[in-house]
Amino acid sequence: MLIVRFRAGDATRDGALGTPAGADRLLRGDRVEVRVEGVGSLKNPVVKL
Repeated sequence: MLIVRFRAGDATRDGALGTPAGADRLLRGDRVEVRVEGVGSLKNPVVKL
């Protein structure tokens, strides 16, 4: 599992920050989770690239 931490003021969009070291490309069937402390999490499967 790859964890990328963002801090207040960070901005990102697809490809804006590049691919972190050790990260592979997303593949169909992968799951992406976004977790915001104090807010909750959102989990989605990759279904199409």
